[in-house]
Amino acid sequence: MTSLRRETLYWRLEGIKEIYRQYQVPFDARRDLLVTEGFSEPEAIQAIGDRLRELPQSEWPEVIFCAGASMSSGVRRVLEELGVRIPDDISLMTTDVKELDGHVVSAVTSITIPCRALGVEAVHLLQNRLNRPSAPVFNLLLKGKVTERGTVANATRHAALAREQ
Repeated sequence: MTSLRRETLYWRLEGIKEIYRQYQVPFDARRDLLVTEGFSEPEAIQAIGDRLRELPQSEWPEVIFCAGASMSSGVRRVLEELGVRIPDDISLMTTDVKELDGHVVSAVTSITIPCRALGVEAVHLLQNRLNRPSAPVFNLLLKGKVTERGTVANATRHAALAREQ
């Protein structure tokens, strides 16, 4: 579940699609993507509620990955109202941007995006480019941090279930 209001969110979606390709899993936007206008809890409640109501329970996702703490709070609320056991029935994970989500207390496993470090590195790269215009271009990877909060099932359990079916 995400908003696609910013270009960076399109890039994030492309990264997710790339992982699908690497594991030879077809990406079906109608099944695997739920887009909202913004990132609010009410929007997430409406969107996931509508999606789950239109699907038979056998077609519900195994995992919901939200693009923010507010979204994950809304999704969690709907799942709990429907009697879904997290993570036994559906795993729930979110991204965490401390600068944006600091006011939201999330009880969901999250990947922290190092936005401040990203900004610092961007300024350093820009200064380097201004001082050395012919310097080689390169990609810089900044690692996020996973904060485990017990909302994601063990992946090997899902792999075993898939083999049995």
